[in-house]
Amino acid sequence: MKPEGSNYMFLDELIAARAAGNKAKMALLADAAMKDAEKENLLALVNMGIHLRDVEMFDHAEAVLAVVLAKDNTHPFAWYELAISKLLRGAHVEAVLSTERLLTAHPSDTRALTLSAKLHAVLGCHRRAQEMVERLSLLPVDARDILLLSDSAIL
Repeated sequence: MKPEGSNYMFLDELIAARAAGNKAKMALLADAAMKDAEKENLLALVNMGIHLRDVEMFDHAEAVLAVVLAKDNTHPFAWYELAISKLLRGAHVEAVLSTERLLTAHPSDTRALTLSAKLHAVLGCHRRAQEMVERLSLLPVDARDILLLSDSAIL
């Protein structure tokens, strides 16, 4: 059963607008959702951000995620999706900063550690990338993932 609330109503409408290819309506729904955001249903807004990002509406996606982070500045999904949005738009340093904020609040987030290791390596910060791999190796994650990172040519 789906939770109730205006955030989910906006999400449902945004998904329908995306299916119809209506970016203008998606933008209007995102704006309305940001004005009427409920703290109890922030995950619905994160999902809206993902849908907006996936159709390359990066400004709207990041604005929606910023609303989530203004209401809960430790929201792990919002920080991660903001990092992905920054990465996809080519803002690698900003993506790293988002993963760092996420890791400050959630130091054992394996998604953030993995993404951070890759981003640091791409930026040429190999020592920092190796630190992320070492932190991952201390966590109960799939060892194959760690081996792939540690043996990667980018490290």
